[in-house]
Amino acid sequence: MNYLSNKLSNALKNITLPEQRRSSGINPSSASIQYEDQAGFTKTVGGCIRQSYYKMTGAAKDEGGEVVSDWVLAAIMGDKLHELLVEMIDRFGFAMGIQRVAEEHSIYDEITGLSGRTDLIAWDHNRSEPIGIEIKSISEYKCKKAVEQPIEDHVLQSIVYLDYYNKRIPDDQKKINKWYLWYLARSENWTIKSKPHLSEFTSLWDYCIELDQGVPVIRLPNGSSQRWSWLQVDKIYDRYNQLLDYVAKKTIPPRDYELVYSDEKTLALHKVGQIERKTDRDAIDRWVKKGCPPGKLKVVLGDGACKFCEYSKLCWEGKQASSEVLFSNFPKAAPPETKSVDIKKDDTLFL
Repeated sequence: MNYLSNKLSNALKNITLPEQRRSSGINPSSASIQYEDQAGFTKTVGGCIRQSYYKMTGAAKDEGGEVVSDWVLAAIMGDKLHELLVEMIDRFGFAMGIQRVAEEHSIYDEITGLSGRTDLIAWDHNRSEPIGIEIKSISEYKCKKAVEQPIEDHVLQSIVYLDYYNKRIPDDQKKINKWYLWYLARSENWTIKSKPHLSEFTSLWDYCIELDQGVPVIRLPNGSSQRWSWLQVDKIYDRYNQLLDYVAKKTIPPRDYELVYSDEKTLALHKVGQIERKTDRDAIDRWVKKGCPPGKLKVVLGDGACKFCEYSKLCWEGKQASSEVLFSNFPKAAPPETKSVDIKKDDTLFL
């Protein structure tokens, strides 16, 4: 019957009072960089500049876009799991040696316009230093990417925070030199069953991010470290400046992602081992054996950033949505009653 579940799904798709917010500045969560990947293509990691442009200029989101109740529920669950881990630190902080200093700490840079909120600033009593913590609740798909090393997008966000705090904390005070990415799987899955992340928990693990001359150094659970030289703070701010320049000139930026890859790109990605699903790899192999006939590749791949973007129709089809935003979803008001007036024969009407 699913009476309650269906009722909740409908409610999530039709929020009574939707939040009315506009992004007017740059945000750590939209940090991005570009570099050349193994296949020779320009790869974007992080936020899309065109998407940020649409947000900052107040473009209307796609009309008729499907609201997937599972996605909404996942976001709500993520918020609650975030609250749970903060509560765990408060409850077991003495034994952990970790004390909460600030939660949802707001940051703002008057020069660059950077603004946002950090999940958690804490004091590590074991090392006598402040630390930053970014909590990420992730799906099974993201677990596959984060189980042995952090996700690049999350590392970008972390080094923006590290750079921000280190530049502003006075030199005679202890600075935040470590930012932890604390991953929490929203559900059990085969990826984390054998604990390849080496945590004592199945669904909870973390990585430590440090910044060395603008380059992130990743401390892994096995005791080793990796220097991710292709991710640099300066390159992030270059992209931010590009975005601000496009906004100032009222010029739409080029796309950073692709809704559908060309056959040539799909084949190139396959050759360097970047096609994830075996069924797709097999289909490409069969297509290659047939001589790569045009239009006959039965594999359609693209970037998820485009598929799930709220401006996808505007970006790729030029469909401009109405600028009118539904403010609320309250029940319809009853029409006002019309009272009838009896007119007697001797009544005189003056018009």
